[in-house]
Amino acid sequence: MVGVLIAGVMQGTNMVRKSQLQTARNLTTSSPVSGVKDLMLWYETSLESSFKTTEVADNTKISVWYDNNTQSIAKNNATQATSLNRPKFIENVFGAIPAIRFNGSNERMGFDGTFLAGINYTVFVIEQRRSQGTANFFICGTGNTQYSNLGLGYRASGTEITMSHYAYDMDTSAGTILSYSSPTPRMHSFWFSKTAGMKYWVNGGVNPDQSNSGMTKALVSNAGASLGIPSGSYNGDIAEVIIFARDLKNEEKQTIEAYLSKKYNIAITG
Repeated sequence: MVGVLIAGVMQGTNMVRKSQLQTARNLTTSSPVSGVKDLMLWYETSLESSFKTTEVADNTKISVWYDNNTQSIAKNNATQATSLNRPKFIENVFGAIPAIRFNGSNERMGFDGTFLAGINYTVFVIEQRRSQGTANFFICGTGNTQYSNLGLGYRASGTEITMSHYAYDMDTSAGTILSYSSPTPRMHSFWFSKTAGMKYWVNGGVNPDQSNSGMTKALVSNAGASLGIPSGSYNGDIAEVIIFARDLKNEEKQTIEAYLSKKYNIAITG
C-alpha cells in the first residue's frame, strides 16, 4: 500500500512538472524575442528544438546547444566537441525548467562571438551560480588585449558583476550583487552603446544598477567566445542567453525582461 501511495505521489509530481514545462514552452514560443529586430542568437532550455533528443536526460553531457534564432537561416550553435569538457543537462533547476550546469573547472561551450566587434549590443542571461568562485564569468572570450574580449559575470570578489571589454571594465558597486550563500536565480541585462556607454540591470526594471556614459569604446574583436568561459571557471547553471546586435530601446528591453520574469518566476526589482 505504501509503495502504491509513493508511486501515485511521484506520478502526480511528474504530471505537475510536465504541465509547468509545457507552460514554459508556450511562453517561449509566444514570447516577443523573435519579433525584436537584430536578434543574433537565442539559447534556451525548455524547447525540444534546443538540444539533441539523445542528450535531453538528467545529468547527460551536452555536445550542442542549438540556436533558436528564427531571424537567421545560419545558426550560431554553442558546441563542445570534447566529451571531458561538456557541461550537463540538469532537469528541474528553475522550477520545472532545465539548465545547463557548468562545473567550475573544465566545462564550457563555444560559439561565434565575432559579430560583437565594433557594434552596439544587448545581452540577456538567466543563470544561478553555485559557488562564490573567482572570475566566475558565464560569458567570456580568449582575447587578452584591451577591447578584445567580452566578459560578463561575477568578479573575483564575488560581490560584483562586471561588464568587460577586456581591461575596459564596468563593475557594479560593492553590495549590488551580494556574496554567494546559495544558488539564486538571476536575470542579467547588459546594454552597450558607442554613444551612450554601458548599462547593467540585475532582475530588470527601469533604472540600471550600474551605468557609465563615458565607456563608449566598442570591442575591436571577440575571438574564442564561450559559455562557461574558455578557462572553464564558471560554476553554475545557465538557462537562457539572448543577444541582440543593437542597443535596444527601453521598452524593447523591458518587454524581453517581462517574458523572462514570467517564465522563470524572477521578480522585476529595478
